[in-house]
Amino acid sequence: MLYFKSIRWKNLLSTGNQFTEIQLDKISTTLIVGENGSGKSTVLDALCFGLFSKPFRRINRPQLINSINDGGLLVEIEFEVGSRSYMVRRGIKKNIFEIFIDGKRLNQDAKTADQQEYLEKTILKLNYKSFTQIVLLGANHYIPFMQLKSTDRRNIIEDLLDIQIFSVMNSLLKYKISENKDENQSIEVNRKLADGNISITEDVINDLKKTKTNQIQQNESDISTNEEEVDRLNTAIKELMDSISDDKTAQTLKELEGYQSGIERKIMSSENEIEFYEQNDTCSTCSQDLSEEHKTKMIHEHHGIMHKSGTALLQLGNKIEDMKSRLDHVSKVQTAITT
Repeated sequence: MLYFKSIRWKNLLSTGNQFTEIQLDKISTTLIVGENGSGKSTVLDALCFGLFSKPFRRINRPQLINSINDGGLLVEIEFEVGSRSYMVRRGIKKNIFEIFIDGKRLNQDAKTADQQEYLEKTILKLNYKSFTQIVLLGANHYIPFMQLKSTDRRNIIEDLLDIQIFSVMNSLLKYKISENKDENQSIEVNRKLADGNISITEDVINDLKKTKTNQIQQNESDISTNEEEVDRLNTAIKELMDSISDDKTAQTLKELEGYQSGIERKIMSSENEIEFYEQNDTCSTCSQDLSEEHKTKMIHEHHGIMHKSGTALLQLGNKIEDMKSRLDHVSKVQTAITT
């Protein structure tokens, strides 16, 4: 059984920064009286906010904060369920939600929504709707049980008797029935599609039978035409083989490679001459001194020879690559013809 011991709050609605506390376990029944607007309903708002994070009256949650202090709203509720003592602390600016069981704070690693679910389902065993219909009865907002919507009445009864499982089972059965209907409709559609496909397939088979004879005749005609084409291609292959056998590509490639070697030797000779004139001042043949003018002239001439030879060597290299490509092509053609 749920047994409230005390409730205290501050910075809630018109309440200031000092705690207002009401002891609820001094006697069996506590009566709170006062003039209109003195704060009697604030007790109900504090109780609902502390337990369910929403007020009893139709007030927006941000409007619960004292408009002067604009923060520091805090509600603490102490109660007992069976042999265990509980305290719930909830606040806004800063946001606080703590549950203490026998003086020990509940693990705070869980999400706020998970803690709230634990509070309602495991500790209170009441949700907000049931609490405000059974525990808190306000004259301005109370709706008699029989005037509630059927859904709300069912939820309250299920909450009291802890038989929510039957609603879950009912929802699952409705979903399963709907799923079976959809599956039956899908099967019927597939059956009709299969019947249509069978009819189409039979028409196709009949058309194939009708065209089979014409196709055979056409194939025989194509065979005769292809035989004539084969004879023509064999004649063309023979002519191509005769043309390839007379190809001079290999001989030309050999000659070009010889020219290439000669140019490379010429470039090497010029490099040696340039090196000689750059490093020596005396002629190695006649032992006469070499003037700077003569050395510069000879180096310049050999550089010119190297430049022209290099250009010729590049062009010759391109020509050799073309010859090699042609020779490779000829070889592939010969291989293709003979296989």
